Amino acid sequence: MKKKKYTKNFLENEPVNKKKKTKTGPIMVLIIIVLMVGSTLYLSLSNTDKFDNTNIIEYNNYKFQREQQGYSLKYNDIKIGFEYLPEEIKNIPILTDIELDKETYILFDPEELKEDSLEINRLIALLYVKNIRAYPACIKEKGCGNIPIINCKTAKNYPFITFKNETKITREDGCIILQTNQAEIFRVIDRFVYNIYGIMK
Repeated sequence: MKKKKYTKNFLENEPVNKKKKTKTGPIMVLIIIVLMVGSTLYLSLSNTDKFDNTNIIEYNNYKFQREQQGYSLKYNDIKIGFEYLPEEIKNIPILTDIELDKETYILFDPEELKEDSLEINRLIALLYVKNIRAYPACIKEKGCGNIPIINCKTAKNYPFITFKNETKITREDGCIILQTNQAEIFRVIDRFVYNIYGIMK
């Protein structure tokens, strides 16, 4: 049986199970930078920060630009892309309070997703815009790579992306559960991020 270890210089007193020590810091920074650039540009083919007033959609005083694919929003002086407008996903219920620390983990089942899955990395990049540093972690050991293993009993308000038939954001112990079917995963991610950004509740 493996002994639980404790992270150093990250989340104090947070029990995690690590398989072995890895140098993921520089890799994660590179991933975040690439995704930040990608989330800024993937919906827009132009190099301008100016909005085309003929394609503006306003929601709670936030201005969204309609792009060739999806929508862009300037937030914290960064132009980022979203798949959906708030109006399109406001019916997704949030059944728990959402509050994240400045450093957090994004949990996933390794039988459903991988640490380099687009869903995980997109959420990492979008939280980074809000100055929240997020790291991937497995909910169980089987199939997990060399990253922390954290379950909902020991989690502390950590997002947990999982696939279920019903689409909603709810809670189980210390997990904020983003649950949906695989086809609608980006709908629930956008709904969660809009809440974190304060654009919708």
